[in-house]
Amino acid sequence: MEKAGAKLKSKSGWFAITLDDDKEGNGTNSSGFNALSGGARTFNGEFHDMSTSEGDRGTWWCSTQVNEDFAWCFYLFGNGYKAITSQSNLSYGHSVRCLRD
Repeated sequence: MEKAGAKLKSKSGWFAITLDDDKEGNGTNSSGFNALSGGARTFNGEFHDMSTSEGDRGTWWCSTQVNEDFAWCFYLFGNGYKAITSQSNLSYGHSVRCLRD
């Protein structure tokens, strides 16, 4: 069974540091989301996970806010095929996906 992260990740542009069975870390994009790595911005304006020639992490905001300070987001990594959800402070910066009606 194909894992969610593989379905979301683009077919190229992902960098895996230690994953033995897939040195590239790319996905299949079978969902059509075409997720590209892009790192994230911390509360103090610093960017991280953007230092490799190809990315090893991508983060995206979800549309569900937890409270006035936090909302849900999800992470994809070059090392694996899981989509990990987490709560993030709204002062952090994550990617967004815009859809046209």
